[in-house]
Amino acid sequence: TKEDFFMRVDDVRPYAGFGTYVIGEIISGGISEGDEVEHISSESTKKEKIKHIKLGKSLVDSALAGKVYYILLEDVFYKNVKVGDYICFPGILKKCNEFEAYIYIFNKEKNFNKKIELSNGNILSFNINKSKFDGKIELLEELAVIPNGVSVKIKVSTDKPVFIKTTYESIKVNHLENEYVGFGVIVGDNTRNIISSSNSKQMYTSIEAYVDFSNAWISRLTLFDNDVLKFKFGLNLIEGKIKLLEEACMIIKGDSTKIKIEFNTPVFIDELEIFSILTKGKGYLGEGIVYKLIK
Repeated sequence: TKEDFFMRVDDVRPYAGFGTYVIGEIISGGISEGDEVEHISSESTKKEKIKHIKLGKSLVDSALAGKVYYILLEDVFYKNVKVGDYICFPGILKKCNEFEAYIYIFNKEKNFNKKIELSNGNILSFNINKSKFDGKIELLEELAVIPNGVSVKIKVSTDKPVFIKTTYESIKVNHLENEYVGFGVIVGDNTRNIISSSNSKQMYTSIEAYVDFSNAWISRLTLFDNDVLKFKFGLNLIEGKIKLLEEACMIIKGDSTKIKIEFNTPVFIDELEIFSILTKGKGYLGEGIVYKLIK
């Protein structure tokens, strides 16, 4: 939807007399010619109008997530737009130096007997929508260290402002040596109404989840709507059909995204529960966090 439109500027090109092309992959949502958007930089936030959109060399009426587009911002001087700026639906992003997140930590080898010890004051590297930054963590639960294979709530403080969505946002977590150690969900302004802890599990056949495929064993992973996969909740292994919820045409290795899962049979699930994603042949694909229980 237009309300979810969000892209990071990867390149800028002037178009004399008309404005400036911003070039990048649309991360979520969609946009059409003539729509009003926000241009967000580290210095300011301005509203701009889209004059036209190009996909490759062809003019198109609209643009959707998952492809790289040339979007012409009308009457914008090219030196006022920089690589790393954001173009989005008005009000969807906010600038902050501090945020809260639920994260799931594991080690690179998937050896759950090998502990990763993260404690208050540790500096980690984070990745949100291709933007990397360092942040100091504070544990918001009664833990001395973050155990391996457990989801936990943390606060992240950054020296420089970062931009996050006001609804939901997925995040990747790395050590400063760039070892990938986990992923999670940022608790945005409206996410607090979605994510909550429940005291007991119930049976469900449909959920929505944030999933991450950075460590898939298949190098050329491609997943589409209605693909059937296996999901492991604790000791329970169950099949389910997926639906992509971020308007991308497919999922590839390295993606962090939001999906809906329809299980073949009911399964006991809790909000914020961590699960593994497997191929039908039980090859490892990724991990997920349940954020919405549907039915």
